[in-house]
Order: sequence, then structure tokens, then C-alpha cells
Amino acid sequence: MVILNKAYEYDAFLSFRGEDTRMGFTSTLKGILEMRTIKTFMDDGIPRGEEISAELIKAIGSSMVSIIVFSENYASSTWCLDELVKIIECKKNGQMVKVIPIFYKVDPAKVRHQKGKFGEHLKEHEKKIEDNMKKVQKWRKALTRASNFTGHHYKGNYGPSEFKIIQDISEEILSVKLDCTKISATKYLVGINSRISDVIYRCLDLQSKFSCTLGIYGLPGVGKTTIAKAIFDTIRHRFDGSSFLENVREKSKRNDVVIQLQETLCNEILGYRNLTVGSTSRENNMTIERLYYKVKALNVHESRELFCQHALGRNRPDKDSLELVNQFIHYAKGLPLALKIIGAELYGKTNDEWKSALEKYKRYPNGDIQEILKISYDGLEQPQQEIFLDIACFLKGEKKDFVVDILTSIYCYEPHHDIKRLIDKCLIAVSRDGKLWMHDLIQQMGQNLEQSRLLCYKGAPQALIVNKRT
Repeated sequence: MVILNKAYEYDAFLSFRGEDTRMGFTSTLKGILEMRTIKTFMDDGIPRGEEISAELIKAIGSSMVSIIVFSENYASSTWCLDELVKIIECKKNGQMVKVIPIFYKVDPAKVRHQKGKFGEHLKEHEKKIEDNMKKVQKWRKALTRASNFTGHHYKGNYGPSEFKIIQDISEEILSVKLDCTKISATKYLVGINSRISDVIYRCLDLQSKFSCTLGIYGLPGVGKTTIAKAIFDTIRHRFDGSSFLENVREKSKRNDVVIQLQETLCNEILGYRNLTVGSTSRENNMTIERLYYKVKALNVHESRELFCQHALGRNRPDKDSLELVNQFIHYAKGLPLALKIIGAELYGKTNDEWKSALEKYKRYPNGDIQEILKISYDGLEQPQQEIFLDIACFLKGEKKDFVVDILTSIYCYEPHHDIKRLIDKCLIAVSRDGKLWMHDLIQQMGQNLEQSRLLCYKGAPQALIVNKRT
């Protein structure tokens, strides 16, 4: 059993014999792990005593992975042996995800069977604490258990180098971090795996030596940020450095914040601290391939599963709620944002309350959904906003050429650029038969913004023309 949703304070805990490896292998190991954004606990400066300190016990329990550096004199320290017992205990009860032993110039068999120096040190401990042989037995069992985990053997002048072993360990831990991130983030993520596969295997060439940028676009609320984060978590371990910056558009309106974002990006990717970026302008001659991926709305089965998880706490509806669930799915039209928000609001409510809510949403859109959908509208220029409202209120379902003719007569210029902008923002689309289309909830948002005009001129393009010309 592994506790998957645990929030770990440290990615890795280092258990080692200081006099053997502190100033060499272990310090190098910690340094490289930290450079690769692996937060590592090393007991620098903790006062030593006969018993393991409370600080160390807490650190072990708060670590995702433990790395045990078995060196010649490891077993001479009761402190190290107590650490080891605690590590094995945390691994056994699922509190820790992985234990990685490193046999540093020692034979794994001698650790496993307590032979050679390991056997000698334990016999010395037995003489000193004859009245507590159970403790020594715990140490022996922990040594045997730890040496049975898959690890690394550094033999000195032959076999893998120290650097190669450290590199392999960092990859292992990054992979564990990735798995934990994916597992802890899978709650209520429906249809994410197929979309991640689409991007990684159809769009990205991770073996390529060239750089590329990937633009992810789609309807507002369709899950673009969620998918971007999931893709990032899936492939970040393949790179020496990585960074995920959210809400860049909102944060980058001020130049000083742009510089802060650049500093954060450099710090996270390069692993440097206190790096200062002096300017936001720089020449770059690198050729970068630009790729684009459109996120599709959820299909009916995915929509039902996502909605039920939020509204019912399970993946499927029962017979009594099936018809109502299907009506909400029809209303949301595959938009994850709507399915999540509405589902969460309905959780624990009766069928009568569900029916009432459905009728209310048809007339009065949910405010939280509308605010998020409106972000794309707010990013438009004023003429584009006007054209969007015209289409939402009057022209949805009309042929594109017909709409262009009407809007040209209203605004006195051909609005091809503005319509393309609305398509790029995924506020509208052109169907195969050349008609303009938009998601029902986006149309509802537009109608709500222009409610007074909608009430006055109920749905005819001709009425729109008269209204605009006067």
C-alpha cells in the first residue's frame, strides 16, 4: 500500500555515514539532486545523541524517497541504524514510495547477511546493549530488508562511475515524482490520457534535437490548462530543467512582473538561486518549430462520467437519476468547466432540486461559468465584441458568406479579419456546410451580455440590420 495523496515535504532523504561519504559522494549526490529540482534532506548540523532526533524522524516520514548510502562503517553508527529502521517502517506502512540503496564500495551480500565489517559492528553493539537484543534484531532485519531493494553498486575503479550512478538515481526519483503527481492529479480527470497521448505521440517528437513550441487551443473552459499541466508532468523528467508558469497573461501586464516571471523561469529550469534578469528584450536566432493542438470537448460517455463524479461521487448514475443526468450533459455540451461546476453544486441535492436547477440554468446562466467564458470575450477588440454579440444573438446557424454580407452592410467594412479572430479564440466555428456555430453556453453568455438588445429584437437578422442602421 502507498499513500498516494500525501503531500511530501522532501523528495528525498539521505541516510549515510558521515565520516565515510559526507565530504565526497554524498555531498555530490545532494548537489546534483538539488540542481534537478529534487528537494533533498541531509542532516547537516543536527546535534548527535544516543537516540535518533525528532527532527530526523519527521524528515524521514515527510520524504517521498529514501536513499541509503551503505558504506564500510555505516553499521558502526547506531544513529544510522535507527534511521534505517524508521525508513523501512515508513516503506512498509506505505508512508514512503521508494527506497534506493547504494552499496558504496561494499558487497551487497555482506550488508544482507551482516558479514565482514557489518557483522563486526553489530557484534560490538550487542556487547554494549546486552539488555536490549531486540533492538539489534531490528537493525539486522532492517539491513536485510534494505539490501533486498533494487539499488546501485559502486565498486570503485570498475563498473558504473559515481556520476552515472547519481544520474540514474536522479532519473529514478524524477520518475517517482511524476508517477505521484499523475496519481494525485487523477481525481476527476476524465479523458485526459487520450488527449495526452494525442499530443505526445502525434505532435511532439521528444527524440528531436530541435526546439519547438506547442500551442494548445480550444473552447473556453474545455481544459486547456489542465491538459497543458498534465503533459508537463508527463514529460518533465526527460529534461534537465523544467518550469510551469500559470496565468501568464494576467501577470504579464506589468513590465516588472514580466521580469519576475523570467527570473522564476530561469531559476526553475537552471536550478540557480537569486538569479537577476536585467532586461526583457533579447535577440534569439534559434529556429523553433511551432505546433498546435486543438482540445476537443468531451464525448457523451466522458461527460457522463465527469458529471457523475462531481454530482454523485461515482462514475455512473442509477436508474432514477439517469434521465436528469443526460439532460445536464446535453446542456453542458461536453464542456468540462460546466460539468464540474454544475455537478459540484448539485452534489447531495434531491431530484426535485436537480430539476429546478436545470430550468434555472436554461434561463439564468451560472455566474461562475459565465465569468470564465467571458475571459476570451474580454480579450477582443470592441468591433470584434460587437460582431460576436451579433452572431450570438442573431446569426448563429447562418451561412458564413451571408453573415459577412450582413456585417459588411452594418460596419461598412468586410469583417473577415474579425471573424477569423473569433474562430482563433474558439468563440465561433465554421461547420462543414459553411454555417457559423458556437457552443450553447458561449451563446448564452453573449445573449446575457446583450440581453436588452435581444429582448427588443428577437432573433431576426433583418431586425439587426434596421437596429444598426438607425
